[in-house]
Amino acid sequence: MCRLILAFTFIFSGYVKAIDPLGTQYKLQEYLENTPFHLLTNHWFTLSASVLLSTIEFSLGHFFLLFVVRRKQTARAIFVIMIVMTAFTLYTYLYNPISDCGCFGDAIKLSNTQTLLKNIVLLPCAFVVSYGHERMIRFISKNNRWILVNYTLIFILFQVLIPYIIYPYSIFVRLALVVI
Repeated sequence: MCRLILAFTFIFSGYVKAIDPLGTQYKLQEYLENTPFHLLTNHWFTLSASVLLSTIEFSLGHFFLLFVVRRKQTARAIFVIMIVMTAFTLYTYLYNPISDCGCFGDAIKLSNTQTLLKNIVLLPCAFVVSYGHERMIRFISKNNRWILVNYTLIFILFQVLIPYIIYPYSIFVRLALVVI
């Protein structure tokens, strides 16, 4: 059950962030401006971090939930991410630098208290899964997991790039139709 809760949370959070990388970028800039790391608010740095964060979250959730690829490494990575995010959430809860965490993009708005409670629920789940990874059943063979990894990364990166590929083209077409 812990595995499913974590996997669905990571998949949903990663996918929502991937659909709107600019929204995630703005939220990262807002976080960084209110911390000692305010020098890292470069546009390209935060956009790259936004894409990387959404890709990692979605991929870990997908590998973990559906096919159990690299059980030990995936379980430990999720546990480490949950430790870091819980500590960061505790900081935002105590000092309240921003009002919305941005965990689920614009799909679900959570206050700092709700985010801390969410992470307090997910952290023990990550601990249980991290130390019980041997009991997870693998649904794909070791020889074929490269296919899953490649298609997952291609899918989520394509989702990130859609706004940059389609929207400028559609705006250009609309402008051309107006001019004609």
